[in-house]
Amino acid sequence: MKYNAEDMNKSFKFRLGMKFCSLKDFKHALMEHSVLNGKEIKFVKNDDRRVRAVCKKKCGFLIMVSKVGGSQTFKVKTLVGSHRCGRVMFNKNANKDWIAQVLLDKFLDVGNKTVNQIIDEVRKNYSVGVTPWRAARAKEIAMDCMVGDGQR
Repeated sequence: MKYNAEDMNKSFKFRLGMKFCSLKDFKHALMEHSVLNGKEIKFVKNDDRRVRAVCKKKCGFLIMVSKVGGSQTFKVKTLVGSHRCGRVMFNKNANKDWIAQVLLDKFLDVGNKTVNQIIDEVRKNYSVGVTPWRAARAKEIAMDCMVGDGQR
């Protein structure tokens, strides 16, 4: 079973044997999933051949992905349990880069949004609290990306 980014939503489930095109794809999917579900994860092993991630609350969740043979494909080889911990409101996985990506994907008028509007939109759509600094920095990153794309 190959991962498809369009399938990512709150009820998405990682499965043993699931394949990813790159470690970047896997890490992005895991971060997105953790933010959508209000769980904080951390990468305890993170190199160019494998990634191991666990729940920061030590609830028992563990997922490991590694390279498949000589190919460029990565596969979920270990998946232990599901999260048994509560939701985290100020999820550190919702970093400035993640918020900037959300702004670029979801909103056309990023330049017209205030920091407080960004905070409210992220809280309403993703149930995640965001600090004003993080929202302002994400807006800057999103604006830089929009200007960069317009000049090419």
